[in-house]
Amino acid sequence: MGGTYYASPQVLKYQDINASTLIAWLAGPPHNSVLANETDVETIIAAAKAHDINPLLLIAITGAEQDFDNTHDDTATDVAAIEQNPFNVGGSWQNGGYTLAESADACANFLAERLSTSPPSGESAIEWINDPSNTSGGLYASESDGSPTPNWWENVSGFFDQMTGWPNIYASTSTTH
Repeated sequence: MGGTYYASPQVLKYQDINASTLIAWLAGPPHNSVLANETDVETIIAAAKAHDINPLLLIAITGAEQDFDNTHDDTATDVAAIEQNPFNVGGSWQNGGYTLAESADACANFLAERLSTSPPSGESAIEWINDPSNTSGGLYASESDGSPTPNWWENVSGFFDQMTGWPNIYASTSTTH
Protein backbone atom coordinates (compact mmCIF):
# COMPACT_ATOMS: atom_id res chain seq x y z
CA MET A 1 0.00 0.00 0.00
CA GLY A 2 2.98 2.31 0.39
CA GLY A 3 1.12 5.16 2.07
CA THR A 4 -1.44 5.51 -0.72
CA TYR A 5 -4.87 6.60 0.45
CA TYR A 6 -7.51 4.19 -0.79
CA ALA A 7 -10.81 5.91 -1.41
CA SER A 8 -12.92 2.77 -1.62
CA PRO A 9 -16.01 2.64 0.55
CA GLN A 10 -15.73 0.81 3.86
CA VAL A 11 -17.64 -2.22 2.55
CA LEU A 12 -14.88 -2.80 -0.03
CA LYS A 13 -12.06 -2.49 2.51
CA TYR A 14 -10.63 -5.54 4.23
CA GLN A 15 -12.85 -7.27 6.77
CA ASP A 16 -12.32 -10.60 8.48
CA ILE A 17 -14.69 -13.16 7.06
CA ASN A 18 -15.92 -16.53 8.24
CA ALA A 19 -13.99 -18.79 5.87
CA SER A 20 -16.05 -21.88 6.69
CA THR A 21 -19.28 -20.11 5.62
CA LEU A 22 -17.64 -19.10 2.35
CA ILE A 23 -16.19 -22.58 1.74
CA ALA A 24 -19.59 -24.20 2.30
CA TRP A 25 -21.21 -21.82 -0.19
CA LEU A 26 -18.51 -22.37 -2.80
CA ALA A 27 -18.67 -26.16 -2.37
CA GLY A 28 -22.41 -26.48 -2.86
CA PRO A 29 -24.44 -26.36 -6.02
CA PRO A 30 -24.55 -24.50 -8.28
CA HIS A 31 -20.94 -23.41 -7.68
CA ASN A 32 -19.17 -26.74 -7.07
CA SER A 33 -15.99 -24.70 -6.86
CA VAL A 34 -12.53 -26.19 -6.73
CA LEU A 35 -11.69 -23.12 -4.59
CA ALA A 36 -13.91 -24.52 -1.79
CA ASN A 37 -11.06 -25.47 0.51
CA GLU A 38 -9.29 -23.82 3.39
CA THR A 39 -5.94 -23.44 1.62
CA ASP A 40 -7.34 -21.58 -1.40
CA VAL A 41 -9.74 -19.42 0.59
CA GLU A 42 -7.02 -18.47 3.10
CA THR A 43 -4.67 -17.62 0.20
CA ILE A 44 -7.29 -15.27 -1.26
CA ILE A 45 -7.99 -13.75 2.17
CA ALA A 46 -4.27 -13.10 2.74
CA ALA A 47 -3.93 -11.28 -0.58
CA ALA A 48 -7.03 -9.21 0.15
CA LYS A 49 -5.73 -8.30 3.61
CA ALA A 50 -2.34 -7.25 2.22
CA HIS A 51 -4.07 -4.69 -0.02
CA ASP A 52 -6.95 -3.67 2.30
CA ILE A 53 -9.59 -5.17 -0.02
CA ASN A 54 -12.65 -7.11 1.13
CA PRO A 55 -11.91 -10.78 0.30
CA LEU A 56 -15.51 -11.23 -0.83
CA LEU A 57 -14.79 -8.82 -3.69
CA LEU A 58 -12.03 -11.13 -4.92
CA ILE A 59 -14.36 -14.13 -4.65
CA ALA A 60 -17.08 -12.21 -6.52
CA ILE A 61 -14.60 -11.57 -9.31
CA THR A 62 -13.89 -15.30 -9.58
CA GLY A 63 -17.63 -15.73 -10.10
CA ALA A 64 -17.81 -13.12 -12.86
CA GLU A 65 -14.59 -14.28 -14.51
CA GLN A 66 -14.69 -18.07 -14.14
CA ASP A 67 -18.03 -19.14 -12.62
CA PHE A 68 -16.13 -19.72 -9.33
CA ASP A 69 -14.05 -22.40 -11.15
CA ASN A 70 -16.94 -24.83 -11.19
CA THR A 71 -15.63 -28.39 -11.39
CA HIS A 72 -18.50 -29.32 -13.74
CA ASP A 73 -17.75 -26.61 -16.32
CA ASP A 74 -14.35 -27.68 -17.64
CA THR A 75 -11.97 -30.59 -17.97
CA ALA A 76 -10.01 -31.57 -14.88
CA THR A 77 -6.86 -30.11 -16.46
CA ASP A 78 -8.56 -26.76 -17.14
CA VAL A 79 -10.13 -26.65 -13.67
CA ALA A 80 -6.66 -27.13 -12.13
CA ALA A 81 -5.19 -24.38 -14.31
CA ILE A 82 -8.08 -21.98 -13.60
CA GLU A 83 -7.61 -22.62 -9.86
CA GLN A 84 -4.23 -20.89 -10.13
CA ASN A 85 -5.71 -17.78 -11.81
CA PRO A 86 -9.51 -17.62 -11.35
CA PHE A 87 -9.26 -13.81 -11.60
CA ASN A 88 -7.96 -13.95 -15.21
CA VAL A 89 -4.93 -11.84 -14.25
CA GLY A 90 -2.90 -11.09 -17.36
CA GLY A 91 -5.98 -11.37 -19.56
CA SER A 92 -6.78 -15.06 -19.11
CA TRP A 93 -6.20 -18.08 -16.93
CA GLN A 94 -4.72 -19.64 -20.06
CA ASN A 95 -1.73 -17.29 -19.92
CA GLY A 96 -0.51 -19.47 -17.05
CA GLY A 97 2.60 -19.05 -15.01
CA TYR A 98 0.78 -17.90 -11.89
CA THR A 99 0.22 -19.50 -8.54
CA LEU A 100 -3.04 -18.73 -6.78
CA ALA A 101 -1.13 -16.54 -4.32
CA GLU A 102 0.39 -14.53 -7.19
CA SER A 103 -2.85 -14.06 -9.10
CA ALA A 104 -4.80 -13.18 -5.93
CA ASP A 105 -2.12 -10.65 -4.99
CA ALA A 106 -2.14 -9.11 -8.47
CA CYS A 107 -5.94 -8.91 -8.43
CA ALA A 108 -6.07 -7.31 -4.97
CA ASN A 109 -3.30 -4.86 -5.86
CA PHE A 110 -5.11 -3.86 -9.05
CA LEU A 111 -8.37 -3.35 -7.16
CA ALA A 112 -6.61 -1.17 -4.59
CA GLU A 113 -5.16 0.91 -7.42
CA ARG A 114 -8.50 1.27 -9.22
CA LEU A 115 -10.20 2.22 -5.95
CA SER A 116 -7.52 4.76 -4.99
CA THR A 117 -9.74 7.52 -6.35
CA SER A 118 -13.42 7.97 -5.65
CA PRO A 119 -15.99 7.27 -8.34
CA PRO A 120 -18.13 10.07 -9.71
CA SER A 121 -21.19 10.93 -7.65
CA GLY A 122 -23.86 8.28 -8.09
CA GLU A 123 -21.53 5.63 -9.55
CA SER A 124 -20.99 2.34 -7.75
CA ALA A 125 -17.43 1.74 -6.58
CA ILE A 126 -17.56 -1.69 -8.23
CA GLU A 127 -18.64 -0.06 -11.50
CA TRP A 128 -15.72 2.37 -11.06
CA ILE A 129 -13.29 -0.58 -11.10
CA ASN A 130 -14.13 -1.16 -14.77
CA ASP A 131 -15.00 2.39 -15.84
CA PRO A 132 -12.81 3.67 -18.71
CA SER A 133 -12.84 7.17 -17.17
CA ASN A 134 -11.00 5.81 -14.10
CA THR A 135 -7.39 6.65 -14.93
CA SER A 136 -5.89 4.63 -12.05
CA GLY A 137 -4.63 1.62 -14.02
CA GLY A 138 -6.49 0.02 -16.90
CA LEU A 139 -9.81 -1.78 -17.16
CA TYR A 140 -10.18 -4.98 -15.17
CA ALA A 141 -12.30 -6.74 -17.80
CA SER A 142 -12.26 -5.70 -21.43
CA GLU A 143 -13.22 -6.94 -24.86
CA SER A 144 -10.80 -7.38 -27.76
CA ASP A 145 -11.61 -3.83 -28.93
CA GLY A 146 -10.63 -2.43 -25.50
CA SER A 147 -14.17 -1.64 -24.40
CA PRO A 148 -15.38 -2.71 -20.95
CA THR A 149 -16.82 -6.22 -20.78
CA PRO A 150 -20.62 -5.85 -20.79
CA ASN A 151 -22.31 -6.65 -17.47
CA TRP A 152 -19.00 -7.43 -15.73
CA TRP A 153 -19.45 -4.99 -12.87
CA GLU A 154 -23.13 -5.89 -12.49
CA ASN A 155 -22.19 -9.58 -12.16
CA VAL A 156 -19.44 -8.80 -9.64
CA SER A 157 -21.84 -6.56 -7.69
CA GLY A 158 -24.53 -9.22 -7.65
CA PHE A 159 -22.21 -11.89 -6.25
CA PHE A 160 -20.68 -9.42 -3.77
CA ASP A 161 -24.07 -8.21 -2.53
CA GLN A 162 -25.29 -11.78 -2.16
CA MET A 163 -22.28 -12.78 -0.05
CA THR A 164 -22.24 -9.65 2.11
CA GLY A 165 -25.90 -10.22 2.92
CA TRP A 166 -25.32 -13.60 4.55
CA PRO A 167 -25.67 -13.83 8.30
CA ASN A 168 -22.35 -14.69 9.96
CA ILE A 169 -20.18 -14.07 6.87
CA TYR A 170 -18.13 -11.54 8.77
CA ALA A 171 -16.00 -13.01 11.53
CA SER A 172 -16.55 -10.02 13.80
CA THR A 173 -19.84 -8.55 14.89
CA SER A 174 -18.19 -5.12 14.91
CA THR A 175 -18.62 -4.71 11.13
CA THR A 176 -21.41 -2.67 9.67
CA HIS A 177 -23.20 -5.71 8.22
